[in-house]
Amino acid sequence: MRSGLSSIFHKESAILGAILLLALINGLIYVFLLPPWQHYDEPNHFEYVWLLAHRHGLPQPGDFDTAMRQAVAQSMIEQGFFDGTNIPLPDLTSAKPWIGAYPQLDDPPLYYFLASLPVRLFSSADITIQLYAARLVSLGLFLITIVAGWGLTAEITSPRHPLRFMVPLSMSLLPAYVDLMTAVNNDVGAIAAFSLFLWGSVRLIRRGPSLWTLLWVVVATGLCLMTKRTVYIALPLSGIALLFAVLRGRFRKVAWGLIIFSGVAVLLAVFTWGDATLWYRDTTQNIPTRVALSEIPDGEAAFRLFLRPGDSPVKLLQILPVDWASEMSGKVHTLGAWIWASQPLDINSMQLVVFSGDQVFGEPIQIDQTPRFFAFTFMPEKNTGRAWVTLDPGKHLTIDTPLEIYYDGVVLAEGSFSLDVPPDYVRATWNGIPYKNLIRNGSAEQSWFYLRPWAEKIATRLFSDYAGQESFSLTVYTLIDWSSTGWYYRVALETLFRTFWAKFAWGHVPLMGAKPYRILLLATLLGFAGLAIGLYQQRKRLKILPWDAVFFLGLNLAIVWGMTLFRGTTYILRPVYFPVARYVYPAIIPMMFFLCVGWLAIWWPIERKLHLPEWVKYLLFASAFLMLDIYSIVSILHYYG
Repeated sequence: MRSGLSSIFHKESAILGAILLLALINGLIYVFLLPPWQHYDEPNHFEYVWLLAHRHGLPQPGDFDTAMRQAVAQSMIEQGFFDGTNIPLPDLTSAKPWIGAYPQLDDPPLYYFLASLPVRLFSSADITIQLYAARLVSLGLFLITIVAGWGLTAEITSPRHPLRFMVPLSMSLLPAYVDLMTAVNNDVGAIAAFSLFLWGSVRLIRRGPSLWTLLWVVVATGLCLMTKRTVYIALPLSGIALLFAVLRGRFRKVAWGLIIFSGVAVLLAVFTWGDATLWYRDTTQNIPTRVALSEIPDGEAAFRLFLRPGDSPVKLLQILPVDWASEMSGKVHTLGAWIWASQPLDINSMQLVVFSGDQVFGEPIQIDQTPRFFAFTFMPEKNTGRAWVTLDPGKHLTIDTPLEIYYDGVVLAEGSFSLDVPPDYVRATWNGIPYKNLIRNGSAEQSWFYLRPWAEKIATRLFSDYAGQESFSLTVYTLIDWSSTGWYYRVALETLFRTFWAKFAWGHVPLMGAKPYRILLLATLLGFAGLAIGLYQQRKRLKILPWDAVFFLGLNLAIVWGMTLFRGTTYILRPVYFPVARYVYPAIIPMMFFLCVGWLAIWWPIERKLHLPEWVKYLLFASAFLMLDIYSIVSILHYYG
């Protein structure tokens, strides 16, 4: 006979109810714990909610209400929002006081409509009361994700499996997640909609198609499309879920084959070969930026830029490795290259750009059909840790016919060298003096793949942070040129890790103490190590695992984390932006599922060896998350105290 405590743990409905009650209490604490406006872009998100609650119709970009903005700005001042920042206090007499830098009125309306419902009931109340009313809607959506976490896990695991308890409990007590999910922010709606989509999709995969489940997935996909762009991926992912649902049993191999074939076909369709290695293209030309030529100054190939009348500016760019670039400050350097074109033209020479202080070194030159060597000397004075060389003819070229511009033998060397006599590329000497070329692949001898222009346009349009800035090709470039851009990924991963576990408000409120995140890092590493160990230990039983559902969850996890990690890559050439974990939380269920699997794989041998009762793991697991949550609450109180 089971003990009373053990019996309680096997009553799943009671467990889920207890977890939801805990999530409700914890969520209510966070609703009122964080001061008003102290969440990502909360004033601007609330503006959308307020306009829906107080006006008829859907707000349009540029809409605002002066009295509302004045009330929000006044509340922000009273709540100490601007304390310790370099943001000037808003002008309360202005017709449009500042309440945030990023208006949200062009976002899909579903979340804002839901959040506006209780605000309508408090339309005459103080503006902060209206804010808390909207936060309570987010709390309700948070509880929906907890149910989805339990439901999805139940689709994959057997009855009474510990994961059915661990996954929703970890979501209920994950501090930074609870912080975000009690904010006024459309990320909350996106996470809830995508969680329902994941649950329905896994159910569809595991049980096969039915009218109810198909309707569930279709509606959840629609909710994603009506909530936020970050979860538009539900649309293509629903196709994969349907494929697994339809092709079952002996046809399952066909589904796997179609997925693999489609993946390879997409890669071959969007990528092609022939660009110059280590040079980022910012051009819509359909031909490669590398071309093989005979009788050229250096080697067998050169760089090629193709320009047409009315084209937007085109250029090639190479980011210098940080170790090299950081040593350039205060030293004289010489930059040179052979340049010519298919017709005479006045252009900019090659340029060196230093991010710090917007230093740009280059000269105007005249070129024609004959290759000529151009060079100039310069000395950067400020921090050169972020610097790049561009082959940029200029933004204001006036041409009547298409033309091609060629570059060859691009060289950047420390020291002052002859501006008329080119270097000896074979011997690596200039004026008889040995030099080190800081440019890699300066003669375009090596080639690599690039994104086709049509795919470039689609990718740039789909990802909101890319539109209107550097093209999506810059993301591809950063993945390949690790020596120049690896610093971004290291810092971005650290930022994502900390904000995933326990950084709060606008991502600026950390845990107290000396290096508390090391414990969380250890727990994370143990989770993934345990996952690998568990798979190895169960290698003889791998065939019985629900690989279709596991693959679907892993694919979602990889896509969501990948999209988030790449989000800041196009800021490499401008003030850098490191994405935070609110963009990965749509995949919170797969993330916690895999971590919990890993923790279980590590715990089970200990449990068997020490002959521990079953309830011990539940107690330790709940205690660990509860202690983290309490410590986070104390840290927030300490920060704002």
